[in-house]
Amino acid sequence: METAFRQTNPLLQTLSQEQIDRLLSQGKVTKKTVQRGQVLHLEGDPCTGLEILLTGQVHVERTDENGYVLIVSRFLPGDLLGGNLLFSKEPFYPMLVQAKETSHILHLPKQTVLDLCLSNGDFLLRFLEGISDNASLLGNAIRNHIRVPLRQSLLRFLEKEAQRQGTRVILLPCSKKTLADMFGVARTSFSRTLQEMREEGLLDFDRKTITLHDKLDAHDPR
Repeated sequence: METAFRQTNPLLQTLSQEQIDRLLSQGKVTKKTVQRGQVLHLEGDPCTGLEILLTGQVHVERTDENGYVLIVSRFLPGDLLGGNLLFSKEPFYPMLVQAKETSHILHLPKQTVLDLCLSNGDFLLRFLEGISDNASLLGNAIRNHIRVPLRQSLLRFLEKEAQRQGTRVILLPCSKKTLADMFGVARTSFSRTLQEMREEGLLDFDRKTITLHDKLDAHDPR
């Protein structure tokens, strides 16, 4: 495995490159590539291992009775998939998981994860942190879609992205259409809300970025 993947992934950093290479050669860890649009897991599929996203982007989606696709959560390089299900009494994916870009994924079977947790305290800690972060993200996603105004959800998202990227000029991690899907609204509603906020002097935006102005600090996104 490329050393760069290990250097940028907190969970893999708990293992030496020699350990990772040995696990790969023994078949206890496997690496796979999925193409854009490929379904990784259908709703109801069993979760048989932990997946670490090395490159690309993966979405968890649900389709409502009208055929509208709602993006429940979005996974980027370094994120963990399936960790919160792996040791559950009912380890089944509750929603569809699909690649939105060509993605490289590292798959750790359940027994490998268990062995590493028992033998490596740092691995256990990072694993627990990862699944806790996922639970928090899912909770935020649910709150975003349950009677929370779009403007409030958008403000939360922008503040978190500014904090994550360390800048008030936010590079959008996906298209505005995808963001609208994440918030469960039509693209026109999303664009209208952005335009209203620009007219109020809260932010500015172009095709790839959103710039937060100081005036936004007076608005509490929570």
